[in-house]
Amino acid sequence: MADLDCKRVKNCSRVDEQDFKRIVGMAEPVVLKNCDFGDCMTKWNIDYLNEKLAGLDIVMQQTNYPDPELPDEHSEYKTCKFEDFSKDLMHKRGVYYSLIHRDPKAKKPIRIVDDFPAIGDDLKPPSFIPYGKDNALFHSSVLRIASADLQEILRFDHYETVLCQVSGLKRVILFPPKDSRHLYAHGNKSKLNNFGHACAEFRPQLYDTEPRLCFLYPGDCLFIPKCWWYGVRSIVSESQDPDFGDGKKPKENDPMLEWSIGFSIFWRAPELATHSLYEDDDVCGNKLLKPYELALSNLNRALRHLEQIPEEYQEIYKLMLWKRVNEKLCVGEVAEDDY
Repeated sequence: MADLDCKRVKNCSRVDEQDFKRIVGMAEPVVLKNCDFGDCMTKWNIDYLNEKLAGLDIVMQQTNYPDPELPDEHSEYKTCKFEDFSKDLMHKRGVYYSLIHRDPKAKKPIRIVDDFPAIGDDLKPPSFIPYGKDNALFHSSVLRIASADLQEILRFDHYETVLCQVSGLKRVILFPPKDSRHLYAHGNKSKLNNFGHACAEFRPQLYDTEPRLCFLYPGDCLFIPKCWWYGVRSIVSESQDPDFGDGKKPKENDPMLEWSIGFSIFWRAPELATHSLYEDDDVCGNKLLKPYELALSNLNRALRHLEQIPEEYQEIYKLMLWKRVNEKLCVGEVAEDDY
């Protein structure tokens, strides 16, 4: 079988407010070129961050395997000094990191300006990006530092997002919301972490998807529409990408760094914020919407009601309930996996 046929994400250069409004309205991922996000795009390297964040306790995600089949089972959150984190990162100590925030018991959205005030002023997004405490749509901003070859879990968010690359190289694969049934999903996450030939053969429903692909170089920013699935991998060059690389000599503009530095900005969709559909305690921007959680609770309650009747009646009543739900949802066949 052939590898996945990925359509390249469109590039747009020197976007203004009207351009960006049109991009958001189209609900398609776009790589923004030459957008000014402030001094962070040139300053945020390892040496600069070591100087500014020296002595700070940070919370980061650590995994002992760069490409886990079950990421949540192979990773943990760890608190350490930033300089210790960066030292291990630069010397490739055999562990892989993704920097998250400072407060392990955070109850409010993560924001770079609050967690890392020494570098907060470096980040100044264009005016058309909802950002800052005075903007009602702004949710969070996250500093992301990862070692090369770290594959982040495939997932989707309910927020509009820009993922900006400062140094190093990222490969991002995206799937539209309509592909959800083919992604072996569990909630808003998927077990899929490899997307090459072997994975597609093992999970054939991948061939029913319409993936998009892009590579983020320093200065690039990827707009990710809400509910689009995306999987991010830090790599040293396009040619050495384990899923899509051709094995040839790296290009001249490949950063060839053993780490990647970037950040994400999340903001609320107006139609959801207006009706208060987001969870109030959503720290990282990944909680499911209130109506879904309520629907799930009601479904579990319905199943408990059926447990009150004799066992010989339960199967047929559960089948009737399943048929009713399936008729209303009209989702068709859904790819399943062992969780």
